[in-house]
Amino acid sequence: MPPIDPDTTNPKVVSELAKLYEASAARFRKAVLDPPGKTPGAVAFNQARASQLLAQVNDEVATLKHQATTWTSKALHSAVVKGVEEADKQAHSAGVAPLPPIDSPNGSFAILDRRAVTLLARDTVGDLFKAADSLQRQMGSVLRHMQATGVTNAEVNRILAGGIIEGKPAAAIAQLKDALEKIHGETVTIETKSGPRNYETGYYARLVANSKMQEATMRGRHERLADHGLDLVWIDGTTTLSPCTHLLGRWFSLSGESKKYPAFETIYPTCPPYFFRHPNCHKYTVPVVESLASDKAKAKALGDGERHQKGAA
Repeated sequence: MPPIDPDTTNPKVVSELAKLYEASAARFRKAVLDPPGKTPGAVAFNQARASQLLAQVNDEVATLKHQATTWTSKALHSAVVKGVEEADKQAHSAGVAPLPPIDSPNGSFAILDRRAVTLLARDTVGDLFKAADSLQRQMGSVLRHMQATGVTNAEVNRILAGGIIEGKPAAAIAQLKDALEKIHGETVTIETKSGPRNYETGYYARLVANSKMQEATMRGRHERLADHGLDLVWIDGTTTLSPCTHLLGRWFSLSGESKKYPAFETIYPTCPPYFFRHPNCHKYTVPVVESLASDKAKAKALGDGERHQKGAA
């Protein structure tokens, strides 16, 4: 039976966040495609309704951002507590004497650098706000196009079905069609280093939740391992096609003070400290006591290049 990833996220907590975004996207979609109180053919009514919905969109997004911030605070807190608990189990398995338990969940944050936790929370909220802002931009674009062209709900359905509406500005209708298709598919557009990328709304929320909670759990776990006097960790997990597979079996120093093994945060210099896991990554860290490790484990501890450099030093 393969070892259990100590940083596995709580699917219920992840689902809670995804549902917040999926619900907002669904409400936006329904407001455009099946608005309450619609009157067929009433162009003036549709123009007025578009103005009202724009105000509702702003309120909805403000609420969504508040909910995302609240979720982040609770989720990262629970992730850190989980990390502390997992570290105690790992330390016990490594043969290290137990530490007194954390008296309360609130106290667990005392073992972490508060600035690091604050930055992680800010980073998480920032990623979630990107999705909320994208929903707001897309809905605003749709409603402004509807307002300008005065299309009816029946015409919206014709546009989505690929039908042509005569007597309306062709360019505006084409732009509206593109915007409506995003709303219909409930996607968000996120700016990445390689350019804009479209995500299904719920998938993006799950992606952020999983990666940030894993990072919080790992940070809490590593800090607690340090309390146990454990500085060395090795990379365990399953072999995949991802570049991180080359790290399997290698050892790293959490403090960065080891003269023999590289600092953990240098695994990927372009990533934030303590973070090496990409979304859906199957690698994780396990503490190791060098004097108790097998010769086979020690042989894998350093990469070929580093082993050569250390030997020459």
